[in-house]
Amino acid sequence: MRSTLLATMAAVSLLCVLLFPGALFRGEVLSQADFLLEHEPWRAVAPPGFVAGNSELSDQAAQFQPWNLLLRERLASGALPLWNPLAGGGEPLLANLQSALLSPFTALGLLFPFGAGLLVMALAQLLCAGLGTALFARRLGCSLPACVFAALAFTFGGFQFLWLQHPHAAVSCLLPWLLLFADLWVEAPRAWLRPVFALGVAALILCGHIETALHVALTVAAWAVLASAGRPLAARARLLADIGLWSLLGAALAGLQLLPFVEYLHLSESYAKRSSFQDMWRRVPWEHAPMMAGATALAAGAAFACRRALRGVTHATPAPRAPHAPHAPHATHATHATHATHAAHAAHAAPAARATRATVACAWFAVAIALGALLLHALDAAGFSPFHRLLFHPDAYGHPVPARGLPFEGPRSYVNINNGYAGLLTLLLALFAVVCGPRGDDGRRRPRGAGTLAWLWLLSFLIAYELPVVSQLVNRLPLLNLALNYRFTLVVGFCGALLAAIGLDALCRPATRGRPAAAFWLLGGVLVGALALAPDVAGARSPEPRWWALGGGALLIMLWGSLRGSSSGPAAGSRRVLLPLAALALLGTDMFLFARGVHPSAPASRIFPPTPVTDFLASQPDGGRLWAVRRDTLLPNTAGVYGLSDLREYDALGVERMAWLREALRPAPDASGARGDGLDTGSALFDVLDVRFVLTPSDWAPPRGSDLKQVFASGDCLVWRNGRAHGRAFVAGSASSIEAYLQASQAPGAAVHPSLAELPAEAALRQRTLGIATAIGSAYRAPAVAGRELLIEGDAPLAQLAGAHAAPPGGAAPSPAGTVAWLKDEPEHQELDVTAIAPGWLCVADTFYPGWTASVNGAPATIVPAFLALRAVRVPAGSSRVEFRYEPRSVWFGWWLSAGAAACVLGGALVALRSWARARASRGRGSRGVAESALEQGVPRAASGAGAPSAACATSEQGMA
Repeated sequence: MRSTLLATMAAVSLLCVLLFPGALFRGEVLSQADFLLEHEPWRAVAPPGFVAGNSELSDQAAQFQPWNLLLRERLASGALPLWNPLAGGGEPLLANLQSALLSPFTALGLLFPFGAGLLVMALAQLLCAGLGTALFARRLGCSLPACVFAALAFTFGGFQFLWLQHPHAAVSCLLPWLLLFADLWVEAPRAWLRPVFALGVAALILCGHIETALHVALTVAAWAVLASAGRPLAARARLLADIGLWSLLGAALAGLQLLPFVEYLHLSESYAKRSSFQDMWRRVPWEHAPMMAGATALAAGAAFACRRALRGVTHATPAPRAPHAPHAPHATHATHATHATHAAHAAHAAPAARATRATVACAWFAVAIALGALLLHALDAAGFSPFHRLLFHPDAYGHPVPARGLPFEGPRSYVNINNGYAGLLTLLLALFAVVCGPRGDDGRRRPRGAGTLAWLWLLSFLIAYELPVVSQLVNRLPLLNLALNYRFTLVVGFCGALLAAIGLDALCRPATRGRPAAAFWLLGGVLVGALALAPDVAGARSPEPRWWALGGGALLIMLWGSLRGSSSGPAAGSRRVLLPLAALALLGTDMFLFARGVHPSAPASRIFPPTPVTDFLASQPDGGRLWAVRRDTLLPNTAGVYGLSDLREYDALGVERMAWLREALRPAPDASGARGDGLDTGSALFDVLDVRFVLTPSDWAPPRGSDLKQVFASGDCLVWRNGRAHGRAFVAGSASSIEAYLQASQAPGAAVHPSLAELPAEAALRQRTLGIATAIGSAYRAPAVAGRELLIEGDAPLAQLAGAHAAPPGGAAPSPAGTVAWLKDEPEHQELDVTAIAPGWLCVADTFYPGWTASVNGAPATIVPAFLALRAVRVPAGSSRVEFRYEPRSVWFGWWLSAGAAACVLGGALVALRSWARARASRGRGSRGVAESALEQGVPRAASGAGAPSAACATSEQGMA
């Protein structure tokens, strides 16, 4: 095990050195945030001719790294960051999960400065994935080179490396470890496995991507079910129940993160969209069934015919001749003559046999090329997505790195469609392990776990590459119906890497002479045919010379392994060593060419640099929110790096209520009913939300009715000030129930959708709420309404909304209903001094969300949603002190759930420690008893003492074996 760990660590470290030289040796930051220099307002400080290294990984600069900086700032002030007040009018930070505030990798990165922390987290994830894969391959009985091969193929393959510095990779690197613990548990339950497995499940959730965690958990569960086959039903049920119980305990251990996330999920825009329209995309297209059946029959028939032919080739291959025995002294002349005749016939027959084998090999190679084309067309005909071609040609749609010279033109992002790639040789060896049936060293059984891996590989392939009926049936399952299941390519790449390790061992130690040669003829031809037809997809590119070179190298290695069976002696021994080294060298080259440039580094001065625009906005004493007309101007969440508040947000979940309110802020429909993009700056809600600054391109002009004045310009970016914004908090003298308003005013846009009755309940609710949002936008388009009336949910005991569409006589501005002064404005705690002329409502233009509590003059007050998404409380006439606190009950319950689970896990660890101490004491008593009995029998102490080291050495040698 030690040699496996050291070799894997050396191989992974070598590739990291080759891929991250700037971050390791030149003090650069391993970040793609430099792509911001291609957008406003950072373009003003970009070097001349600047080109970003990889702009596709923009989420790192627009989400994860700003959250990491905010986390560092909040922890430095001694607070747990539960709420992010700088994006989207305020939104949960701990609960969004992808911020990964409680991830062990985040904790490791926080021990270092920001730039070094990013590098440490990336290296830790790569080493975790590589070491876990190598140990699991060792567990399956693979040799040392094969373990390193599997580790490199998975660690630097599509999913693990492309998602590096995303929470996806922090979760996926735990897959081999959980499989290792599950396999140990299935073989022989041990006390220490229970708490360790629970900690692994907790880390799986805390690392920040629940979708990948779900896929990993299902893979581990499938492995436990398949690996425990053959046990008595009752014993198997007890074993699986035990694993499931401790898995739930691990999930409870992550309760502090899990419960707030579940609460946020059900209140999120993402959940609303996926649950509303899932009936549309979950529909099973049974019309594909005949085509799939025909393609399956065609592929199965071709595979069966090739299998029979391969078996015939294998059996027809002559067995190696035994060496001649030395001539006995009494051998006759006839015997010598017979041997001489046989030798002469063998000498004449050998060239003919070799010629026959060469002819058969060439013929089968040509047939296999046609088979590769046939398989590609069968997969397409069955309805698979065309991305399965990327398993052997990852740059078929180009590449997002400009240095590659191939602009990416794929239908999805490069990161999403290339998750399954693990190398050309990896694919060949994995197919060899599955199709050609490698056997163990005894020639009678398959290597341990090969069958389970093959089934997981096949099933994940069917799901990830979206076989119509199969993928739709999977998408109907609970939890999976909310996930992007084409990311099961994680399992495709991982199982392919392990099967390739098994295939490499089988290639180096062939059980029969003909099988490796037959595998070479079949798989080599299939690869050549697939590469030749890869550009058959619309928009795809022909393979570059380097992919042909890598494919040729993979075929040469397969050919080299196939020729091993015909050699013996020292040459075979040298090939047994050189063949794995050649495979590792080719795989390392493949992974380097695939991964180079994907994660560039940049000088620290280019990571979120200050700009004239951000400096101007940060210097404004009145604060206020900002909005950019173009989404790529001061990207959402990046404003928070400079301490600025942005009404826009970029979160995988997003608070649904605020999304509805942004819908109300869209421009009014034109004569054709179409609505433009962006923000309706003429709406009074624009003022209510305290949007004080608007960032626009230089050719933009403000709409009529707005009060925007240009106050700053830098390059192509203009800054406009909204003169009507009156602060995030104001007092309104009247309010109306949304339901009453809709019934009384018949506001435009509030009509029920004509097909509302035909939609599912959740979809109908969403459609109706969007109608309400449109009505609110129409009602509050008049500037005079702002600061006078509110639309709230529930009963409004004050005056009904009247004349919402008309301005006061003479166009006079409404008189204020009171004044507000901020006493404390912290993310989770706000205090305000309110003076109201008459009983009214205090509206704070921050997101309404469960967990916020209010008190007025020390007495608890009820928060009601104003304008669907803001917070409002009733205040009496006169002076009042209003306090808001964010204390979500989900965090409180999660804390106690985690504490209880931690106590149970600690108890399990103590039980395991006690069992280990008892076993150690028992072994000690047994060894003392043996020594005493030897003395009683008259055996000298020196003899027994001399035997102890021998026994220890023997035990050590067995353990190493």
